[in-house]
Amino acid sequence: MNTLKSSAHAVFHLNYHIIFIPKYRMEILTGNLRDYIQMEIIRYSGYFEAELIELNIQPDHVHILVSLPPKENVADYIEYIKFKTSFNAFRRWPALRSSIGNGKHFWAKGYFVSTVGVHNDTVRKYIEMQSEKLVFITE
Repeated sequence: MNTLKSSAHAVFHLNYHIIFIPKYRMEILTGNLRDYIQMEIIRYSGYFEAELIELNIQPDHVHILVSLPPKENVADYIEYIKFKTSFNAFRRWPALRSSIGNGKHFWAKGYFVSTVGVHNDTVRKYIEMQSEKLVFITE
């Protein structure tokens, strides 16, 4: 989980803990719907080059621990996941619309997100190692 990743122009460690809930925090994420939502989150995470570290779906909420590259916006990631899973679940199970309040929204508005950082010891070791790489230029 504390592994640094790299892209063409960056070295990064951007992990996010995300939580979101169904509308009215209804306990509907069970059985086939739970499995389907899990599969869809895994599928759509690939579109963002996201690395799913942990995914836990409870009957009334979803926990995701994900690593995103710096070019991706965590808000866009969450919005896309919620939109696509909602749209596809309603399409697959039309009766689901009538069981969730007004039938327009599957997920509640909003979400929780927190960054998950590198431990202080890792940063301290990294800084200490930098002194070995210093190059002094003298004239």
